[in-house]
Amino acid sequence: MGKIFSECDERAWERWVDHSKGLEIRELYNLLSDEKVKQHFKERVIFILLAPHWKPIPFYFGQGNEQSRWFEKEFIKNLSPELAEYTAELVKVFYKEIIGKGDPNRYSTPLDFYNSCILDLLPLLADREAEELFELFHLNNFTAFRGAEEASGYDYFRIILNSNVDIKFKIMAEIKMRQIICDESKGKSKPRVAWERAIICYKNILLEFLYKKVPYRVGIYSDQISFVINSDKDEKYCLLYLHDLEKYFKLFRGSKRKAIRLKITKYIISHRNSQKICDYGEMESLKMILEESRDVDPEFAKILEKIIKESKENIEKNKREEEEKKKKEKKALEEILELMY
Repeated sequence: MGKIFSECDERAWERWVDHSKGLEIRELYNLLSDEKVKQHFKERVIFILLAPHWKPIPFYFGQGNEQSRWFEKEFIKNLSPELAEYTAELVKVFYKEIIGKGDPNRYSTPLDFYNSCILDLLPLLADREAEELFELFHLNNFTAFRGAEEASGYDYFRIILNSNVDIKFKIMAEIKMRQIICDESKGKSKPRVAWERAIICYKNILLEFLYKKVPYRVGIYSDQISFVINSDKDEKYCLLYLHDLEKYFKLFRGSKRKAIRLKITKYIISHRNSQKICDYGEMESLKMILEESRDVDPEFAKILEKIIKESKENIEKNKREEEEKKKKEKKALEEILELMY
């Protein structure tokens, strides 16, 4: 890229810096959004907004809140094609500089910022430049953490799938994620911490979409669920849940999705010891797949018939026991109240 900042009218730049009283972030944004300001001045602003350190910056500047710039990246969406390309080059330079230091924990804030900038830059770049920049995109969190309500575990994979970027980048991220899962499965790599097992994080992200909204074509989601099932070599617990069958059936409705409905049901039933049918809704889902499987898989249909019969008996038994329990509790309360009257 040559110089990573442009030479410009130094006197004009210095006067603006001095007048701005310390390079407040809002002043930088104002300069960047002013259509009359020349591009080489805007390039300096972008350099300041992206540089991992403000010491040293290779041109005159004041003192401002260095950290605050990493929480706002809206300026990227309004960049011209030329400035977007310049920004992408800076992101690559600074990103590689920090990664080269080998301490992502220390620099997690700017790394998170650059990763987010990549997503915003993709729609603004030509195909080749966008694909080259995307190679730097990190799927996992840069640092491991675990709290009461959230934990690290491929949050950026979730973010890109849920974003508005072109579907080809979502597919590229999918390919990356599947390779990580396969490498862990084969022992070629290990998760950074126990709760960041790639297949578990992957499954949890897909489950989140099932309960909210799948942000891409259902056919892709179907292939992802199929990959989860195929990846389960020796899992102790089922990666999909019986109580979600109805949701899967609603999502994968129609004759074209019959195969994935049957595949999901077979997989869950094979892990039935760890999951019990507890209500009529789950049983109705099994009845539906029973009708679909009679012709294509008679043996599995027989297994389903047996499970449905046993489940119906168990549900009715549990219902009777619950009613009897309530009667006893009511009678006990009445006896106690009689003593109090």
